Amino acid sequence: MIISVIAAYTKDTKGRQIIGKDNKLPWSISQDMAWFKSCTSGHAVLMGRKTHESIGRVLPKRDNIILTHDKDYRVPGAYVFNDLEDALQFAAPRDSELFVIGGEQIYRQVIDRVDRLYLTCIEKNPGYEGDTFFPSWNQTHFKVIDKHEIEDPKNGKVSFKVYHRHVYRQPKHFNADVVAAYSSDPHNPYAHGI
Repeated sequence: MIISVIAAYTKDTKGRQIIGKDNKLPWSISQDMAWFKSCTSGHAVLMGRKTHESIGRVLPKRDNIILTHDKDYRVPGAYVFNDLEDALQFAAPRDSELFVIGGEQIYRQVIDRVDRLYLTCIEKNPGYEGDTFFPSWNQTHFKVIDKHEIEDPKNGKVSFKVYHRHVYRQPKHFNADVVAAYSSDPHNPYAHGI
């Protein structure tokens, strides 16, 4: 299963990547919402409880997976987990690509294991402030495989980029034989990325 992150951000004066303020997106860009919908529809989406509550509903045409510490939390039409590994194991046989849609804590938990990033960037912050931020990530481990830009009347230049990981971290218990078999498998679409 491909683990993907999808997020929109702009940078503040300290260089931090703002993704939210008061549990909401600080901006509204219709093209970004349309891109989010087209990317995630038909796939499983993983989110934290706060992100789910800020959306206010289960996203249609997607398996909604919610991660929370609250063991009693229930949402009709969604799958709720208290452990990231359990959520990932649940998602793996259901879909070829899982989209992690936020928030900050969930992004921090998965950023070092994602295969793809779908990032919308408001290139020049028109004055947005934030209290939640996208985590730092090693851009040298990814290459841009798709990009386009728009000119938004309120936000100026907005870029949409898809990054694909081409450098993988060596696991704690590295097994060279397993990696060799994986990377030489002709049916593995990522064989050349290891």
